Amino acid sequence: MFTGIITSIGTICDIEPKPKNGVRFVLEAKTPPPKLKIGDSLACNGICFTLCEIATQKNLAVTMDASPETLAVTTASDWQVGQAINLESAMRLGDPLGGHFVTGHVDGVGEITAINKHGDHWQVECRAPKPLAPFIAQKGSVAMDGVSLTINRIDDLPHGEVSFQVMLIPHTWQNTIARDYAEGTKVNLEADLLARYGRRASTYKSA
Repeated sequence: MFTGIITSIGTICDIEPKPKNGVRFVLEAKTPPPKLKIGDSLACNGICFTLCEIATQKNLAVTMDASPETLAVTTASDWQVGQAINLESAMRLGDPLGGHFVTGHVDGVGEITAINKHGDHWQVECRAPKPLAPFIAQKGSVAMDGVSLTINRIDDLPHGEVSFQVMLIPHTWQNTIARDYAEGTKVNLEADLLARYGRRASTYKSA
């Protein structure tokens, strides 16, 4: 479980194809997330990975395996060596919940459609696929590449898709990969956990 508060930014330094279409990623971080050990969970652009190897030399290096399923439903299949990645270590009992409950289970891939600067803030618009539309609520939460954000506006689009808008404060812009976003950038999206259960409760019909 995570909170959507990014603790550091890593860089992909190696991508190794694995048997049966899996991939092994190696990331480095100059400022590593705290208290990592083999077997721990680490959110990378909002995807929950299990750490397979950890090496500490000049920088922290971590190794993680991605299954074909992860590659099929997230942006991980498009990652490149040298790419910056949002990192967050799993929360522990007693940690402050600064964002919202984030599981690291990506619900779909969205696309940035516009970025506009308003003073020292950035307004970012994103198009979400049809399956996520019921979970996108104004003033609700969404995790975009693992970052906990508040939805400011929603617009319904043709074919059941939805467009939503979030506002990024200077700290978020400077300390996450949002600063690398451009129109057309693909992003991992995770719906608010409470929205998932609320949607299920509203549609469930007992026998």
